[in-house]
Amino acid sequence: HLQATEKGPETSRVDLALRIVHMPSPCLLLLHLGLAKPPDYSVLSRRVAALRSDSTTVRLLVLDSLLPRQRLSLQLGPPYSQMLSDARASGEPIAVIGVNQRTGRLLTRGVEVRIESLSHFMASDGGFASHSTTWSTGFRAIDAALVGGRRCEV
Repeated sequence: HLQATEKGPETSRVDLALRIVHMPSPCLLLLHLGLAKPPDYSVLSRRVAALRSDSTTVRLLVLDSLLPRQRLSLQLGPPYSQMLSDARASGEPIAVIGVNQRTGRLLTRGVEVRIESLSHFMASDGGFASHSTTWSTGFRAIDAALVGGRRCEV
């Protein structure tokens, strides 16, 4: 059994624990009693700094700005159709950035995209209406669905 100490200006840890039973988390109680260590945020800070300093090579697609989880369906011809096909086959990441409409400069932030679907078709010279899978006049194009992922900085 735990017993409280004599009454007076000093309070024992047991008295203190009995008074703070309304605390929402047992972890807070352990921290308050000195029985647990507070989280070490220096480890998290080092990991975040390492991620910020990491850089990787990505294929860059300049379209309109996308948001994370935004889905974009589009039809593309060469050279974009070949770039997306190659990226999907190799597993290389693709980033999509936009253009500042006032200055005409590329935006420095965009999103990494995932290719949700990619289907090839032969497009006629007049547009993307002919979805024939046999070789004929025209060029090889793709129907692509891209989904925005995590944000990135270029």
